[in-house]
Amino acid sequence: MKKLINPIFVLLISFAFLSMEAHKFHVSLTQLYYNEDANQIEITLRIFADDMQEAIKHNDNIDLYLTSGQRHKDSDKYIKDYLLNNLKIKVNDGIAKISYIGMEDDPDDIESILCYLKIKNIPEIKQFSISNNVLMGLYNDQVNMVKVRFYDIFKSFIQKELNTNSTLKF
Repeated sequence: MKKLINPIFVLLISFAFLSMEAHKFHVSLTQLYYNEDANQIEITLRIFADDMQEAIKHNDNIDLYLTSGQRHKDSDKYIKDYLLNNLKIKVNDGIAKISYIGMEDDPDDIESILCYLKIKNIPEIKQFSISNNVLMGLYNDQVNMVKVRFYDIFKSFIQKELNTNSTLKF
């Protein structure tokens, strides 16, 4: 009986490790909504937690866990610095001042986090451009999807390594 238990145990452990394999694609989703009542652009960035961890490790040489049970006490500081260095937005020909609000676990996907940012004091938008370089230097297959909802206009962009800029004119 003892010889039968060992192979079964090894097989079960092997399946467990196979199921923990990292995701095979690299994608983020940045959603921007213009809140006319508040005169601000509200930004939500959905990203795989392990990709953000790897980006921060690459830039800041720190192992940072972002899952809620193991979240590093300074995770917001590192995420804020990373996002503000890699997300550039212009509104009406001026460089926008992006404010980091915070992050949380994605309730719809245990592998992802949601990061919240905003741009205040925008009474109207005539022109908008975004350069999203999040994870671009880390993965050659990185795709950053950008969804914009300004006024009654809905627009989506796909940004890749050689094309990280998108512009809208109203």
